[in-house]
Amino acid sequence: MLLRLLRPVRPVLCQVATSGFRRQSTVTSARFTLNSDVYKLHEGTTGASLGSGPPLEGEITREEMTGMYSLMAAIRELETKAGDLYLEKIIRGFLHRCNGQEASIVGLESALTPGDELITAYRCHGYTHTRGVSVKEIMAELAGEPVTQRNGRERRKRD
Repeated sequence: MLLRLLRPVRPVLCQVATSGFRRQSTVTSARFTLNSDVYKLHEGTTGASLGSGPPLEGEITREEMTGMYSLMAAIRELETKAGDLYLEKIIRGFLHRCNGQEASIVGLESALTPGDELITAYRCHGYTHTRGVSVKEIMAELAGEPVTQRNGRERRKRD
């Protein structure tokens, strides 16, 4: 039953992820500079623990921007569909959605390396997706259907 409900999600994700880039642009990368007055570091952070803070300049490519936008659109669609399934009582218990927090999730994930560990309290579906779990697996877990094994650990929080 869950798979039947998820069938409309994939075409929408593909359409949303590519709709903003139909008009071709000649921009291949963008440089940016952050205002250092906005970010005030604690006075003791100039030592060996945190260094001098984050870099104030950076560059991002078109491919990175497109990938980030696609991931944000996928997370938004995942959360919207999960909300619909919750209202239909297919997802039981509590559902803490992360609508509106997609940029934070994708931005944080872009700064982490694959070996970094991440701990969340709730609203973790977006983080779970950025860490490599498919939308199908996340929705199955939310609906209480059998869950696959990942790295020897069962991915289920509703036991």
